[in-house]
Amino acid sequence: MPDRRHDPLLTLGATLDGWARQRTAEEIRSALIRDSAGEPTAEHPLLLEELIDLVPEAVGLALCERLRGEPIRDRVEVISFHREACAVASANGISVEHFLLSERLVGVLWDAGLSANAGTVNHPELLSRVLEFAPDAIGTDRPHELRAAAETIIALALQS
Repeated sequence: MPDRRHDPLLTLGATLDGWARQRTAEEIRSALIRDSAGEPTAEHPLLLEELIDLVPEAVGLALCERLRGEPIRDRVEVISFHREACAVASANGISVEHFLLSERLVGVLWDAGLSANAGTVNHPELLSRVLEFAPDAIGTDRPHELRAAAETIIALALQS
């Protein structure tokens, strides 16, 4: 499975058109990743296995061990592809891709005592839809852009 910077619509993050599900892994892997200005870079999307190999499991485990019992732990969301790291972190929430988020899913997670987090929202136009579900956290590769968009959305909502 290729890493597309979390965007299933390839046009948003790569030099390919269409949806990831319409392309083969080889086609996606041959594309170039776009930078925050939309310009192609020299980087190609990684396969999930390649991405996981870049961050050894020991790093996630060490971080989780370090956070265990610390007061700041309640303010840190640990996301990992490594099952052991998630177990050590005592996962207390679920991160769901923005396009899968729904009012029903958020309610089920909250009823189970879990936080409901949206990932990965990289475009301001997606933020309004995601905020309708009031997730506990939103993951992004573009925090400054999303923060400005969130402030605008909130200011407009308060005026209504």
